[in-house]
Amino acid sequence: MAAPPPATYLTRDSLLSEARRAARRGSRDLARDLLEQRLRAYPDDDELRAELARVDAWDGRWAESESGYRRVLARHPDDPEVRAGLVDVFLWQSRWDDAGREIDLGLARSPGSAMLLLRRARMAHWQGDATTAARSLDEAMRASPDDGEVRALRDLVFRGEARLALRDDLFFARGGLRGYPSADLSVLQAWNTLRLSARTEQSLRFGVDEGSKSYNGLHFLGVAWVPRAGWMLHLELGVGAPAVAVPRWLGRLGMSAPVGSRLTASGSYTHWRYDSGQVVHLFNPALGVALTDALRLEARYWFAWVLAPGPSGETLDDGASSFGMRASWRPSTRFELGAEYTYGVQLDRLPVGLQLVAIRAHIVSLSADVRVAHAFGLRPAMRVELRTSPGDLLPILAPELGFYTRW
Repeated sequence: MAAPPPATYLTRDSLLSEARRAARRGSRDLARDLLEQRLRAYPDDDELRAELARVDAWDGRWAESESGYRRVLARHPDDPEVRAGLVDVFLWQSRWDDAGREIDLGLARSPGSAMLLLRRARMAHWQGDATTAARSLDEAMRASPDDGEVRALRDLVFRGEARLALRDDLFFARGGLRGYPSADLSVLQAWNTLRLSARTEQSLRFGVDEGSKSYNGLHFLGVAWVPRAGWMLHLELGVGAPAVAVPRWLGRLGMSAPVGSRLTASGSYTHWRYDSGQVVHLFNPALGVALTDALRLEARYWFAWVLAPGPSGETLDDGASSFGMRASWRPSTRFELGAEYTYGVQLDRLPVGLQLVAIRAHIVSLSADVRVAHAFGLRPAMRVELRTSPGDLLPILAPELGFYTRW
């Protein structure tokens, strides 16, 4: 004899709980069967119908889900949870206008609803609008300060950031341990889908004579356009002074875009121009893949093409390739570990063709991003570099500590 269907012996609340557990563990067909069996007997149970609409949305059955939510809202127009579910259906289809209308209608009926404010923030974040996203999250936090979803998204969204990174390149040479310190200060401010940035790098670098040091300063202004989350077009211009071994003029144009749900492609072109006449064209494509929600891998490639004046007035040129791999693990919005390996050319000195080919480096880096509080974080890192050239091997240890604040 076949066993009776669960809907005939489970209480209404037990059936709802069982359907929710089944949906969360991925057994959505079972969850749908349980809910539909009960609804055939009790078609006016709107809580069950809303749960069925949620299961349909998770399965990508958009029309069925929208119809179910609208049927419930026709009888309960002031229910923010049901309206938030309908907004999710629109957001997951990128139906921004429909989602925005439902959010506005819901907030008019339920002012200050954290669920709907969260959806407004999420939509703005997905559209690249950091200003609206941050403002909506501030309102949602005031309405529901303990909401885990609100706090998690708030850790990812910020209007601006100021960062200071301090590093010292340490190595042994004749006379003992030598250090080449550097400081990198940057400020970023978002205005809707635009990001404006300014940064400066101050450092001591290898001088022309062995063991000597040369001061250098690099100064940059940048602007980025973020039309959607994951998409970015970025332009940065800079000047360098006074060391002759660094560019006088710099420019960089880059972009990134998602390719499907797990891949991200990016690329940039960088132009360096030196007072002594050298010009460097640097091409840098990269491809990233999210293996899981927490684990990400990225492959990078660089091609450097160097033009330099020759001793007789001719133009010398040379090219060389570099490559790297990076892995990052982010188990939460407030903690990330990273590991990176890079092999390639070094352009720390005058990039004439001979040096471009001769000076190579293996670089291994370990880093962390620790959000101590919502507005403050630390980025410690350690880099080990093995710099090689014919007849020479120079190991360099570079500890770094970064501080940042966000608003």
